[in-house]
Amino acid sequence: DSLARARQWRRYQRLGTLYREEAHASDVVDKNFLHKAEEAYLASLERHASNPIPKINLANIYAQARRWQEADAMYASASKMAKAREQWFRMHSLWAALHLQWASYLWEQEKVAEAEIHFVRAKTLYLTSYEYGYFYQNKQYVVEYTRALMAYARFLDAQERYDDAELLFQEGKKQVNWYNWQTGTALNYYHGQHLYEYGKKIWYQRKPEEAYQLMKQAKTCLSQYRGVMKGNVDQSWQNQMDQIDEVLRFLKAAGVGK
Repeated sequence: DSLARARQWRRYQRLGTLYREEAHASDVVDKNFLHKAEEAYLASLERHASNPIPKINLANIYAQARRWQEADAMYASASKMAKAREQWFRMHSLWAALHLQWASYLWEQEKVAEAEIHFVRAKTLYLTSYEYGYFYQNKQYVVEYTRALMAYARFLDAQERYDDAELLFQEGKKQVNWYNWQTGTALNYYHGQHLYEYGKKIWYQRKPEEAYQLMKQAKTCLSQYRGVMKGNVDQSWQNQMDQIDEVLRFLKAAGVGK
């Protein structure tokens, strides 16, 4: 009704937000309402092109639909306008999350080279977010960035680029502190898996002493994980620990590590 009287940019923006909220009101996303939200945000931009809020919201809508290029372009167009308010908008963190999703999607499609471009871009954008909003070093940012490092490291492990992955795990450990202990716990688990796989490769290269040290480190990581979880671990943890112990027993029987 208000738009019928005055087609003002702020009213279109608010209408778009209402449609977007309605689209997510149930367990199944209503694509019809998302389409209406998109139209409203675009109408708002026609009347106030320098407002970053509709652009950020449109990028989120496009990301949900895997319209990666459109989402990326929308974030890029809002970057200069939004950086001064990064503390509130967290736009560059959201942009980083888009590239992380994009990278994971490409990895699933076995497009490894393309996927890595977006893992790198995600990492860069998280650091950019911190640079613009350095005064908001809070739990949410640290957790998101650490998870991005883990995702990238696991990708590198899958390519057997263990040295590069180790650097990311070490960077992730520097992020861990008292208010993101859950992320640090997951980091220990995945770092343990990484060290086991790295150790196996070194072992197959006939470097038993180095392999032994990596396996010991892997066991330490998994033990730390179990400690934080107060012994509440699943079968996958037990299977991984059994594999590590088996290699350690073999190496010790062969006279390694004594």
